[in-house]
Amino acid sequence: MSVSKLRRGADGKPEYRSIDQLLAEAAPHDVVQRLPGKGRPIDLRGYMHADAQSRVANKLLADNNVIPQQLQDRREAEILLQQAEADAATARQDLHPRRCHVEQLQHKLGACWPPSVAAHEVFPPADVPAWLTSAVAKPDDDGDYQELAAQLATSSAAHNRRRAIARRKVEESLTKVADLRRRLNEQVSLSGSISPGIQLTPVRVEARLERFDADCPPVDDLPGDLAERLRQAVGAASPVWWRRLL
Repeated sequence: MSVSKLRRGADGKPEYRSIDQLLAEAAPHDVVQRLPGKGRPIDLRGYMHADAQSRVANKLLADNNVIPQQLQDRREAEILLQQAEADAATARQDLHPRRCHVEQLQHKLGACWPPSVAAHEVFPPADVPAWLTSAVAKPDDDGDYQELAAQLATSSAAHNRRRAIARRKVEESLTKVADLRRRLNEQVSLSGSISPGIQLTPVRVEARLERFDADCPPVDDLPGDLAERLRQAVGAASPVWWRRLL
C-alpha cells in the first residue's frame, strides 16, 4: 500500500512505515488474536447493498452519535431496568429498619394486652392483629398503651405509605421496560432489515413485583379503635369492685 504512517525512532528521526507493516506488527498480539470473527472475511453485504445516500446518511448519524430508534429503545429499556432494580434495592434498605421499629412497637403493645382476656372477645375474628394473637409477654400495668398504640399507628402508616410509593415507582419502570422490549421485538420480527441480535428477553412484570413484595412486605394495618379496644381489655381484666362480689 502506498499509504504510510509517520513515527519517530529512538534517535528522534522520522520513520515511515506502511499500513501493511503496522498491521503485520499488530497481528501477533494477543488482543488482535482474540478479536471476534478472526480468520473470517468481513461481511460487507449490508454496506455494499445500501445505496450511496443511505451510506452517507449512516455516516452522518454515526459521526454525530445518533443511533437508530431501535437501538435507542434497547438502550432506554436497559437503563429503565437498571433504575427499577436500583429503586427496589433502595426500598429494601429504607423499609427494613422501619419494619423492625414497627415490630418492636407491636411487641411492646402486645405486652399490654392482659392474658386473661382473649383477643377475639374484644375484636371481631377477622380484625384480630396477628402480632396480638402471638403475644406471650407479661402485661405491663405501668405501660402507656394509648401512647404505644398511637406510635404504632403512625409508624405502620408511614411504612406502608413509603412502600406503596416505592412499589409504584418500580412498577412504572418495569412496565415501560416491558413495553419497549415488546415493541422492539415486534419490529425485529416484522422487519427483514433489522438484525435479530437486537432483540431482548421479555420482562415479566408480575414476577418481579412478586419478588419485591417478598422482599418488602407490608405491615399489618391497625384498627382505628385499637386504643379503645385495649382499654376495654384492660378493664375486663380488672373489673370494678362491685363486679368482683358477683
